[in-house]
Amino acid sequence: VSNEPTEHSFELNYDFGQFVGIMAGDGWVDVRNESCLADNEWYNVTFVKNILLPVFPEFTVASENRDKSEKGRYGDSIKHRFRLGHNTSMFGTHLKDLIDGHIDDSTSGSANKRLPQWFQFAPRSFILGLVNGLIATDGSISTSNAKGKPQLEISFTSTSLRLVREFRRCCTLLGANASVCFSKSTTADNGSWMCTVSTVDAK
Repeated sequence: VSNEPTEHSFELNYDFGQFVGIMAGDGWVDVRNESCLADNEWYNVTFVKNILLPVFPEFTVASENRDKSEKGRYGDSIKHRFRLGHNTSMFGTHLKDLIDGHIDDSTSGSANKRLPQWFQFAPRSFILGLVNGLIATDGSISTSNAKGKPQLEISFTSTSLRLVREFRRCCTLLGANASVCFSKSTTADNGSWMCTVSTVDAK
């Protein structure tokens, strides 16, 4: 990302915000410094392809099924590995700078996800894209009739408390109230948190 147009620069607009949100939600950089994304429906990986291919003409995607019975921590999912020719490692380094996700003793990386430190100074359109990308991965939009009439519900859940708090910060910057609470313990016994947008502001 750069203020000056270069061969490999991206404009801080809605689409790039959505890309960062998608990768922060379900993406990671592996030990080979290759960028990966989990996406069963192929919607998000198609979006990423459309963002990266014009900038990296050598962009390709290698996809593989991950079977819950063989790799229980993943569940049944499809892993997409992005290759960008000689730019693959460089791109992985920059992506780690954007979303982190480093491995430590308590997590394979998801609990250490975050947004770029400069996100709250970015244009409004970029922040809207961020929110959309996060919801498109670990979020939900639904209608509840719990109080007798339909109410719109928007939420985002992650094992990264920082990422959940940053989602709430995005909502605040967009003029929407939101609250964070503990959600549940995962099958790997990690904590999970949820940010819920005010029903009035969600509408």
